[in-house]
Amino acid sequence: MLVHRLARLGVTSSLALLLLVSALLLENPGRASATARIVQKPAMATASGATSVSLSFAAGPSAGNLLIAVCGANGIVTITAPSGFSTAKNEAVTPSQGIFYKVATGSEGTAALSCGGGASTTRWGMQLYEYSGLVAASPLDAANTLTSTGTGTTANSGSVTTTNANDLLIAGVTSATNTAPVTWTSSFTSEGSATIAGGTKMGYGGADRVVTVTSAYSTTVTVGNASWRGQIAAFKEISPVLSADIVDGSGNTVASPSASMSTASRSFQCQTVTGTLGTGTQKMRVSNYTTNPAWTLSIAATSGATADWSAGTPKYDFNDSSGSGCSDGADADSLAGQLTIDPSVASLSPSAGCSNTNVSLGASSAFNQGVTDSITIASSTSSAGYNCYWDITGTSLSQTIPAAQANGSYSINMTLTIAAN
Repeated sequence: MLVHRLARLGVTSSLALLLLVSALLLENPGRASATARIVQKPAMATASGATSVSLSFAAGPSAGNLLIAVCGANGIVTITAPSGFSTAKNEAVTPSQGIFYKVATGSEGTAALSCGGGASTTRWGMQLYEYSGLVAASPLDAANTLTSTGTGTTANSGSVTTTNANDLLIAGVTSATNTAPVTWTSSFTSEGSATIAGGTKMGYGGADRVVTVTSAYSTTVTVGNASWRGQIAAFKEISPVLSADIVDGSGNTVASPSASMSTASRSFQCQTVTGTLGTGTQKMRVSNYTTNPAWTLSIAATSGATADWSAGTPKYDFNDSSGSGCSDGADADSLAGQLTIDPSVASLSPSAGCSNTNVSLGASSAFNQGVTDSITIASSTSSAGYNCYWDITGTSLSQTIPAAQANGSYSINMTLTIAAN
């Protein structure tokens, strides 16, 4: 909603123009999801003859992203999870392994994360991953319930049965061999592997897969002819959705978003007030967690092209182009006034692991009834435009106010709309 107040001529009170934009949240039902996205994965860490192993991210994880650690050890070791991590699966039988997870708070930074608990002769392997696109509340769907261990050249993850349609599957294997486990079956992608040679040889590996149907899932991987242990866990993805919203600095929806305009006293001359849509605490956010990368974000009057600024009986226009909005034109009403929006000067900030490639801001445009009834804020046309979100701040607003406008508190509702192309 756009709101402003006109003060009586000769009185020191001024008008204030307030923008309250309602965000329209649209979902694309039936669209397949490809939500989970690996943001970073430091090279695996190993440690020989140690009571723990440590690994750190190259960059601080983003708040709300899912952190996953897979830790393996030779011998019977009750593995202690990295600080703050929850356990998806943890088995202390030769060889030992655990899959642990945590929703990032954004304060982790690059501090080392450690798995421990073994004797000073333990040989360790540690994998660490950051994923976007997973739910932040209770992200674990399920883990394999039966132990999966054996001896031979093919290690099995065990089977996990998902209850959530869209899941990220994480498989881990620890084996007493220096053959790196990298060749996984069942459409799993290897994300890390490492070996320790000499003495008790050890091999460690991890893989992932995104699924969209509830079912039982498992995978196998080639290892050396030795004892091995496999595990698998499923984590819930964000539902496939294309949405537009206005959020605060923490990413929470703003209940009553607003943007302050410059002030002006009532005048017998046409005048212009200016403002900014999108600040650090009230950002326009486009989220695209569908498989379609093409979308357009636009803004228009909620009530359509015939809407007006209104203070009850007195009104003025937002889309009359005559005299740049200073005089009434040929449209159906007898009101002057015009709103110009310039997204080209705005800032476009992608979420972690994403980019602005092929995502563009709209051009400056003024509302013109029947000609320009909506204005494009931003759009995307390629693969950069999905599995991510973008924050938009600093869009310029400029409203022409007719001369001798009557006193009153005026308002007009505006709506953001996101549409798949």
